[in-house]
Amino acid sequence: MNPPDDSGSPRLQLADGLPSIDSLGRALRAAEPRGSSDALSKAQALLDSHAVYDVDDSLVKVAAAFQALAISPLCANAYLELAYMLRLVVDEKKQLLRMAMEAAEKDLGPEIFAEQRGEFWGLIETRPYMRARAQLADMAKDEDDWRHAADEYAELIELNNNDNLGCRYSLMACLLYLGDRDALYKLFERFEGEGSTHMLYTQALAAFLDEGPNSMAAAKIARAAMKHNKHVPKLLSVFDGYKYELDLYAVGKETEAMAYSDLFGELWDDTPGAVPWLLKLSRAKKKSR
Repeated sequence: MNPPDDSGSPRLQLADGLPSIDSLGRALRAAEPRGSSDALSKAQALLDSHAVYDVDDSLVKVAAAFQALAISPLCANAYLELAYMLRLVVDEKKQLLRMAMEAAEKDLGPEIFAEQRGEFWGLIETRPYMRARAQLADMAKDEDDWRHAADEYAELIELNNNDNLGCRYSLMACLLYLGDRDALYKLFERFEGEGSTHMLYTQALAAFLDEGPNSMAAAKIARAAMKHNKHVPKLLSVFDGYKYELDLYAVGKETEAMAYSDLFGELWDDTPGAVPWLLKLSRAKKKSR
């Protein structure tokens, strides 16, 4: 049995009298694909009326999610709400997230996955599916199941070419762990021209791995990365496995460096000579000012 997920805000346990996850699953399996749009609209409206920014009472929000599913088992956002709000073991959370995906698939229909491939997220009705699948990919990554996580992130990018969820960054980390440099460089090419902190520092690490500490190309990329965020080298130098797990970060600020460290700190730490090389470049850059 996996331990409960204690991350984030206080969680509530499933109590006597509430529907079980298995009973929710049975209702979902029995639901007709593309069921009553009126019922689904009412369920979503009920959920929206108890949104996070409106209601602070966790019990109220959990009750609203169960009520929404009683109205329509195809309300994917209700499963997402329960997966977030309830105190669950990992397997139970995965079960709810898969149910969110199944509900979304039943509501959307198979045609949209073929006809709108690449345009997901831009279509609001696809967002619950994308969120649920991305969370499952994150859980696979957190369990060091790099291959499965990489495949899921890659598919999410194919569904949403703009990659609004930022799956490319987690995919880069997975590919580095897998040693799949060909796929990593193809991903760099796909997002060529992106000058983000996550992209540039990771390109610098890849160049260091392939060309060594004397690589002029690696040094050039690293200096460009430091222009975007000067805090990353220092944070990587004190990396000890701690995860900041921020909900938001500010571009160019220390919070962005924390977010980068969460994803890539272990990879830099496990690459002999990489962090001292980056620190040396950082100090030289400061002296040249």
